[in-house]
Amino acid sequence: MVQGDRELVCGLTRDVQFGPCVMFGIGGILIEVLQDVVFRVAPFTLWDAQEMMRGIRNKKIIESFMGQFGVDIDELSQILVTLGEIGLKYEDVREKESL
Repeated sequence: MVQGDRELVCGLTRDVQFGPCVMFGIGGILIEVLQDVVFRVAPFTLWDAQEMMRGIRNKKIIESFMGQFGVDIDELSQILVTLGEIGLKYEDVREKESL
């Protein structure tokens, strides 16, 4: 868990058909209400990770607003790619979620 003003979720799950899949979306208490997440099958590139971020309905949450800086897109992209790499490298990891 990373402390901050925005609540995002990054996760890894292992699908029986597709293998390791990475999740990104709105986290915290709103994850259940908004159900605004996207998935991508690993492996994928940093560009693909940025496309994931643009794929949520409420993408404004990652941009600058109300005097706050936007999220660090490069760092968040690397986190998503690394989650996919963990899923590919460690087959016994079934699921991982970070809010």
